Amino acid sequence: MKYKVMVFDIDGTLVDDNHGFSDFTREVIKELYDKGVILGLASGRTIGQLKGHAKEWGLENYFKVLIALNGASLYDGINDKTYDFFKLKREWIKEIIEKMQIYHNEARCHIYNDELTMFFEDDEDYKNYMLSGRKVIAAKTIDDMCQYEVPKVLFKTELEKSDEIEEYAKTICNGNYEVVRTQPIYLEFMPKGCTKAYSLMRFLEIHGIKNESVASFGDTSNDNEMLKISGLGVCLANGSDDTKRIADVITEYDNNHDGLARYIKENLL
Repeated sequence: MKYKVMVFDIDGTLVDDNHGFSDFTREVIKELYDKGVILGLASGRTIGQLKGHAKEWGLENYFKVLIALNGASLYDGINDKTYDFFKLKREWIKEIIEKMQIYHNEARCHIYNDELTMFFEDDEDYKNYMLSGRKVIAAKTIDDMCQYEVPKVLFKTELEKSDEIEEYAKTICNGNYEVVRTQPIYLEFMPKGCTKAYSLMRFLEIHGIKNESVASFGDTSNDNEMLKISGLGVCLANGSDDTKRIADVITEYDNNHDGLARYIKENLL
């Protein structure tokens, strides 16, 4: 096996548009694992959520690299250690939310980690999260939303205005933080330098693995740096134009037709 490590984005890559995980994908993952490949997940989700997904898919303990919160945190399953690399300062969070207030109705602010979720109290998603069993804070003011240093601030946008909002969001970034679109309706502000590639490189350094031995898979902008530093960077057919431009390979099939699993089965196994 040429690649010792394979790392997968989730949404738009490993699962379909309805978040379904196919039996064929599961079979391919198990085959890679049986061949000794170190498997990883890289996502905007928290470490706890990634572990939950692996268990839900029937693949608990298969993924030894969990790159969470777009690279802010790393779980090294080989050493059973967790690393936290990046957090936004409270004053930065306040600055971001204040600048984004002109789109308050079209870009709703969410702040979360494994312990809590925060919304403004008028957010339509608030009641849904209340039913999830997670600790939820309903903020009345911007100051309420800035109680904790967190790895990212997410804005859920209206699809028809997402391009406009993204362009505006880029203009308010500075040397402390940057913004990236992680799904068609999600924009995420993160500390400068926080990328999936950063956490991946830290894992490789710990274990003495060269990045040439890594194959990574993604579909959109927050995957770009990870694909760039990998020996093989694969973008799904449904991927964004910027990610397709930097990828070494674009799959023939999209995420709704097992594009990732088919590519691996036909070319890497």
